[in-house]
Amino acid sequence: MPGARSVSLTNPYIVQLFRRALWQQSGWILLGALGLAVFFSWRWSRLRLAAPVEHKSRRYLRWGFGLFWIIDGLLQLQPSMPLGLGNLVVAPAASGTPHWISSLVLSGVGIWNRHPLALAPATAWIQLGIGLWLVSSAGIWSRFAGAFSAGWALLIWIVGSAFGGVFSPGASFLFGWPGPTSFYFVAGVFLALRPLVFPEKFSRVTLRLIAVLMFVINIPLPWFTLYLAGAGAILVAVFSKFDVIGLFLGSFIL
Repeated sequence: MPGARSVSLTNPYIVQLFRRALWQQSGWILLGALGLAVFFSWRWSRLRLAAPVEHKSRRYLRWGFGLFWIIDGLLQLQPSMPLGLGNLVVAPAASGTPHWISSLVLSGVGIWNRHPLALAPATAWIQLGIGLWLVSSAGIWSRFAGAFSAGWALLIWIVGSAFGGVFSPGASFLFGWPGPTSFYFVAGVFLALRPLVFPEKFSRVTLRLIAVLMFVINIPLPWFTLYLAGAGAILVAVFSKFDVIGLFLGSFIL
């Protein structure tokens, strides 16, 4: 509109309030973390439980995704996050998606825009907390951390990235399909399983899951459009999709 003024993403007043909220909350969070660490250390020593056996691959996965969550949390501390995340990052992901997805995503954007100074610090602390929890935990607590990580990643994947673009036209690995948080979700689910199950199931189940996703995005969805173009286009598509079909079948043989 003529005469309307846009608000800078790094508006000094908003940035000051954001940093003040982070500073005020940091004291309570550190105090709570210290109290929990003392309590669980005391409880662990009282029970005198043996250190749980953890497969190396599970430990590396836990450390790796813990580090990813910490980096994500640090990125959330940027001063432009309160005003910029909703409209400039999340909202564009809903473009071209079905109505029910765009409505869900834009509802989330509306909630964020109504409470940016509450949700921006909370998001940063949650992701930092998940990362530190994954890196430092072991045994049953690492399973709880994995479950919480999977739940948070699923929320981001659905609302924050519109299902990772799975239902968007022209979905492709080149444009970020199926969304990085989908891998966070898969990792969290595996970390939530019993440690003895992890080395047996991780590689095979992950390969099959990726194969199913690639099959769905490359075969049924595009073919509906090709059907409208005629039989010739479908014949060309059959030969162009042999690599995906081979991966899909081979993953269930391994």
